[in-house]
Amino acid sequence: DKEGVVKVRITIQPNGAVSEAAVVAARPEGWFETAALAAVKRWRYESTGRVSTTVVEIEFKLE
Repeated sequence: DKEGVVKVRITIQPNGAVSEAAVVAARPEGWFETAALAAVKRWRYESTGRVSTTVVEIEFKLE
């Protein structure tokens, strides 16, 4: 089993699309960063009408 956590800073556009994503922390390093970035770039948020930035934490558990 392999587990990990990746924290990603994302920029969300007014229409809810993620326009930028960058890894800010990963445990363990080198395992899940690529998958985390690919996932968050596909996410959509509810439209707020403004640009916003936040950090999300993604947990991985492989069995």
